Amino acid sequence: MRILLPLLLSGCAAAVQVGPTATDADPTMIGQGDVPGNEILITRPSEAGPVTTVATIPVIFLDDMEVGRCEVGKPLLLRVPDGAWTVTARTLSGEMSRRVSVEGFQTVEMTCGASEALKPRPLLTVDPEG
Repeated sequence: MRILLPLLLSGCAAAVQVGPTATDADPTMIGQGDVPGNEILITRPSEAGPVTTVATIPVIFLDDMEVGRCEVGKPLLLRVPDGAWTVTARTLSGEMSRRVSVEGFQTVEMTCGASEALKPRPLLTVDPEG
């Protein structure tokens, strides 16, 4: 019995789901104004996995300037002018960057997250439809 309880508790802590399945209707917007006509939308889907993965919240940078965090259910909407931009997701274990180009009122959709590991590295992808 002494061994059974810790095993049950460790099983509960090993896999957790964080966040709602749907995204927030009101994303955090960066760069509102008349000039920015394009959008980079970064979302983090609901996920299940090790505690270290779901508890890791990568910081998002736009051309080396911190603009927000990659959180489940809290999309980040970056309004930017035409041009090429580097979007970076960073954790204590590393970083991942993607270069995106936007022009003419274009929206690029990206997905962020963290790898399944004891020291999760960030994940950042450009969605094909975006």
